[in-house]
Amino acid sequence: MWIGTTNGIYKYDGGNFKLFDATIDGKVGLTDGYIKCFIEDDKQNLIIGTLFGLNIYDRKLDVVKPYTFKETAQFLQSKYINALFQKEEQLWIGTFRNGLYRLNTETGNITKITLPNPKKSVDVGIYGIHEHQNSNKYIVVASGAVYSVNKDKGDLVFETNEYIQKSFLTPDGNTLVLGTRSGKLLLLDLHANRNLNAKEVAITPNHTILSLATDRYGNIWCGTENKGVVIYHPKTGTTSRYINDLTKPYALQGNSIWSLYYTKDNTMWLGIFKNGLSVYDSNYFKFEHVKANPFKQDLLNNNKINCFYEDQTGNVYIGTDGGGLNYWDRQTNTYTHYNLDNNNFYTNVVLSILPDGHGNLLIGSWANGLGIFNLETKKFRVLTKENSFLDSNHIFDMTKDKKGRIWIPTFYGGLHWYNPVTNASGTIPLKSNKGIGDANSISRVLTATDGTIWVGTQNTGLYKIIEAEDGNWIIKQFQKGGDNSLTNDFINSIYQDRDSTIWVGTESGLNTYNAKDDIFTPINIENTLKGSPVRAIIQDADGYFWLSTDKELLQYNNTTKEIFRYTITDGLQANEFNRSAVYKTSNGQLLFGGSDGFNLFFPSEIKKSTKQPPLYISKLKIFNQLVTPNDDFAVLEKDISQTDSLKLSYKHNVIDFEFNAITYKNAAKVKYAYYLEGFENEWNYVENRNTATYTNLNPGTYTLHIKSSNADGIWVENAVSVFIKITPPFWETWWFRISITLVLIGLAYAFYLQRTRRIKAYQRRLKKEIKARTFELEQQQHKLIETANQLSERNEEIKRFTYALSHDLKSPLGNITLLTRFIADDLGDKKSKDTEKYLEFIDEACTTLQTLIADITEIAKLGHIKNKNEAVDTRQIAQKAIAMMVSRVQEQDVKILIAENMPVLVGDANRFFQVFENLLDNAVKYMGDQKNPSITIESHTTVDEIKITITDNGSGMDKNALNKLFTPFERFNSSTKGTGLGLFMTKKVVESHEGTLTASSAGKGKGSTFELSFPLSRLHCA
Repeated sequence: MWIGTTNGIYKYDGGNFKLFDATIDGKVGLTDGYIKCFIEDDKQNLIIGTLFGLNIYDRKLDVVKPYTFKETAQFLQSKYINALFQKEEQLWIGTFRNGLYRLNTETGNITKITLPNPKKSVDVGIYGIHEHQNSNKYIVVASGAVYSVNKDKGDLVFETNEYIQKSFLTPDGNTLVLGTRSGKLLLLDLHANRNLNAKEVAITPNHTILSLATDRYGNIWCGTENKGVVIYHPKTGTTSRYINDLTKPYALQGNSIWSLYYTKDNTMWLGIFKNGLSVYDSNYFKFEHVKANPFKQDLLNNNKINCFYEDQTGNVYIGTDGGGLNYWDRQTNTYTHYNLDNNNFYTNVVLSILPDGHGNLLIGSWANGLGIFNLETKKFRVLTKENSFLDSNHIFDMTKDKKGRIWIPTFYGGLHWYNPVTNASGTIPLKSNKGIGDANSISRVLTATDGTIWVGTQNTGLYKIIEAEDGNWIIKQFQKGGDNSLTNDFINSIYQDRDSTIWVGTESGLNTYNAKDDIFTPINIENTLKGSPVRAIIQDADGYFWLSTDKELLQYNNTTKEIFRYTITDGLQANEFNRSAVYKTSNGQLLFGGSDGFNLFFPSEIKKSTKQPPLYISKLKIFNQLVTPNDDFAVLEKDISQTDSLKLSYKHNVIDFEFNAITYKNAAKVKYAYYLEGFENEWNYVENRNTATYTNLNPGTYTLHIKSSNADGIWVENAVSVFIKITPPFWETWWFRISITLVLIGLAYAFYLQRTRRIKAYQRRLKKEIKARTFELEQQQHKLIETANQLSERNEEIKRFTYALSHDLKSPLGNITLLTRFIADDLGDKKSKDTEKYLEFIDEACTTLQTLIADITEIAKLGHIKNKNEAVDTRQIAQKAIAMMVSRVQEQDVKILIAENMPVLVGDANRFFQVFENLLDNAVKYMGDQKNPSITIESHTTVDEIKITITDNGSGMDKNALNKLFTPFERFNSSTKGTGLGLFMTKKVVESHEGTLTASSAGKGKGSTFELSFPLSRLHCA
């Protein structure tokens, strides 16, 4: 399909659009992007008229280029081409304000056709060219006149004061239809020889008719300016209209209809100004869709449909989730609502409906119990767990047995039976084989023709209940587990077909009951139902099963195992349906409910199309690059769609073919299959994937075969094929192989001799090197032992020095500190300010030096003290550390949170206390001016590590500080006291426990996080 726009012309194959636009930067293209008209000539080329000249589409090369004229006709390339018609070698060209021309496409000669111009108001702008039936004349339409034209001359046969905008000839050739700017249709009977009279039809007064077309019923479609599309029905003389309607999902996209086109498959395409395309197809949707309309009060009031019931008049009760009970009068197509807002109904959520046989409907609800609705009086009473035998107010389903008892499964309750005549009731306890307690999530129940009660749950599978002759109940449970069992314990639906077979839809597929062997068999057709929830099951009059799922509606033939899929593109309310929301009316119509309304249809009217969509190869790629005729690949002489054989080099070892079945209805549902003859023997069925890729094919000959289904899944005989020859490299020829074999044998022998000599020489060198390396290793071993001894001696010296430093300096520093305080006390108030300041400096320096000595001593111990291996409760350790600094924490009002799941590790409790004390001290010390200071201690476990994090919202750190954080003697805030060894020591302690300590910060003022990581082997096992 070709689509002309104001910005070029598009080729559309149902799946892809390809744009051909104006010539840009020397690239071949249109003379102008504004498309006014186009036709297909008898050589299957497209002739395209634009605002500036004529163009042609070359199908073989898949390019659009300016039409090639003789010099005498070259002037047409500057003209506004408004109408085209071609027959044999004659191309008729209508221009805007420049008259009519006839071009001989064989000779290139051009002739201007003389048209009489009796009125000045009638210009020579041509708006249509049509062939007159059974004559050698043509009907030419100008802006205010109609001409009958022979080969060289035109006669005026009709004139009007109306401005003609558009025209077309009816398929029977008897009527010329003219659309005017004033919004009228002029119908001209062409049986008259001259002086034709027009029948006027008012379509859209004062709104231009921009486009015209006719459908298979003879109706005339008029595309208007701002008034949508108006359809004139000649048989009745009436009109109907389609306009843009925001309340409808399938309405026109706009109201200015610039073009109309009626296809062979009876669909009308509408080109809309600035709103793309709309397509009208009365048969597009296979299923009628009913949904709520918020703008009309007498229609369905809620889209979430749970259940249906048809009364004796053929009208239908519909249970909704949120709108209560709807009563659909099918004669008037109106709905009466029974809910909390209307008719004083007792619930808004109706889950199930069942007639009791005594003039009442039983209404199962969510949370509001069982309603008994009198069909005559329209009044109701309610049974709940507060006033009846029910133990739950959630009722998903109901069934009536042969004795008139109503079976009521309750959700989060039990299974009850109730006799509406005697008011007798009872409860059947259901036990679970898996020992998880009673079955209390009961949602489905069915009475089989043999009297068996089948009960479905949402957690314990399915139960079969048989009433014995003595009145006792025989109960058997069926659950998931094994080949002859259910596919899931969550039961969505239970159904008995006309052959009395029980079908069970679960949350993971479909099952049937084998009564003879008392087992269930999973049904899996083409992997369609494998793992898919089956929401509802029903059999139609022809024996087909209809299955609703969470993504489609399936039609299944249990005899042939054939299955057909239907989705939202076929008119379904949505792809997902609700559990057991299905009903068959007395006349065989099926209703399926979902989350966006419900569908109703007669199964016999759901037809599968057997039409064969044309199939073609649309693209060829080599190494993922598109191949075009006469490009650098030098593979195609014409477009791949016109090519039936390919010659490829062995170098082209990655080739892709793209193919498309040309269909404009549900193209996404078309399936494809292909196989490469000479490489494989079976078809590759690839669903809707329309590409085939082959790599590293051996040189030789192949034939690629491609076929497709139509949109209804019917495989049709439309296969296409392309012959492929892959040429080998020269070295794969027989003569080259023999020559190279002889050469290789000679080279191999020479290589063998040379290799033998080299191996022997290498072995001799290797022995010498091994001997030399052995000597070197022995020397290095001696040196390493000597170095280790030296390091041990130095460590001992450092240790002695450290303790000497601690012993020799501690006492003098203490004396200096004590004497300084004595001097301060002795001077008392006589101290000058400078003296007081100097004394404070001395005291502070001594304190700092004492701290430094203590830290150095501690560092020395780290390498020599062996850690204990005891159980360390990190939460208790953290609490102990906080207790040691409680005054500072309270002073700064710091909130400290410790996670409950802190681990118990194996290590030295004192060392862990040292770690937490140091990290928490730093966090408090560098809290800054934070208004709500806080510290959080947390823990989590990964696959191979235990992590503890200490996070504060304090002053944070920049990247430079983070890089130097664990460096000895580094301090980053001169206003705080310390030696710069605390974090260095903390990291050493963590590492001595096989751990790591890291720090992170988002920047200054954004807090900091310290993370301790330990291997899982450090986790204490109680």
